[in-house]
Amino acid sequence: MKKILIVILIGLAGMANADVWTQLNNGPRHINIGCSFTIGNKGYIGGGRDTLVNLTKSFWEYDPSIDAWTQKADIPGVSRLCPAGFSIGNMGYVGLGNDSTSFTLLNDFWQYDNVSNTWLQKANFPGQYPWQTTSFSLGNYGFVCTGTGYSGNGNGTDLWEYDPISDTWSQKTSFPGMPRSSASSFTIGDNVYVGGGRSLATSTCFNDFWRYNLNTLSWIQIAVFTGIPTALAASFSIGDKGYYGIGEDSLFYNHNEFWQYDTTLNQWNQKMSFSGLTRSAAIFFSVGTKGYIGMGSSGNYPDYIDFWEYDPNGNAGIESIPPNILTIAISPNPFQDKSLLTIQGCTTNATLNIYNIEGKVVYRMTGISGINKQLTITDEQLSNGIYFYQLMDANETLATGKIVRE
Repeated sequence: MKKILIVILIGLAGMANADVWTQLNNGPRHINIGCSFTIGNKGYIGGGRDTLVNLTKSFWEYDPSIDAWTQKADIPGVSRLCPAGFSIGNMGYVGLGNDSTSFTLLNDFWQYDNVSNTWLQKANFPGQYPWQTTSFSLGNYGFVCTGTGYSGNGNGTDLWEYDPISDTWSQKTSFPGMPRSSASSFTIGDNVYVGGGRSLATSTCFNDFWRYNLNTLSWIQIAVFTGIPTALAASFSIGDKGYYGIGEDSLFYNHNEFWQYDTTLNQWNQKMSFSGLTRSAAIFFSVGTKGYIGMGSSGNYPDYIDFWEYDPNGNAGIESIPPNILTIAISPNPFQDKSLLTIQGCTTNATLNIYNIEGKVVYRMTGISGINKQLTITDEQLSNGIYFYQLMDANETLATGKIVRE
């Protein structure tokens, strides 16, 4: 079993020093824009595509105790992109999406029994936005929120609740933010947190997040996400914390930032960046005290097949940094006069771009080559404000993050 353990201490205020990403056995196939959820102590993934034209109905179970994948019964119906998926109790649910070939949006909905490894068709989804949704479960109910609709409908803000006892759908209070597709969500207790995603009309990605409570059936806006706004990101919860990261920005660049949402402080804290290559449309779920991210889209085909475990409470210190994986440390951050940016790893003719919050490049350094390079950012290059950096090699994004000048 191949494992890479990476830990780094970074001087950004509010960042923890105990994050651990561990590379596990590869996923079962190249998959992006599929669905994923957890039943008990196992993760399940399915649908999506592994090439530009090859959609799949395959469905897989991951057992973290032995780091192994087992193929299960295929998802019924046609193969689909961006299916919705969630679990309620010991049952999984998959449906909706887009068949891609004829661009037909789908509303069929299926229940998966992991004991008998069988599927049973349930009530069709009645909403108008069945593609590029975000889906989740709260209590004894499943939910489908936002998404892309039928011809001429664009993006939506609908929230639909599924009751597995009565096998019925009911519309609830709509998501209060702007209409969007490919949003993210994570659940903690009786609350779900929904945000991110992009506008189909403008391709702009959003940084707002909202909390929906199962008991009050109402939405409240929480702290604005302070990282790079993305769509097709990964999200999950561990304990009383939410986690959100990677994804594709408004210019369709992939990123590897990773963030934690603290429900007590209503605060976003940047964590150690995802240690695989930058990507979007990945598979993700959490089991117990660990999160999992893997596969996904590189923007080229074939897509990724690697699979990673995230431990928010791992051993601190630098255990190992393979030479083909880059990490960036910035200290101090925030800064006033100058800050030292350290690139740990090997670069060849890389370019560092620094963007303001409007997405405009305000500083660029080219020809960065060598091992463990150190660059100085000064107050002459950046005025007061929040900035985002992107380290690129040719057309590939190697690392991203945030710089604050006070």
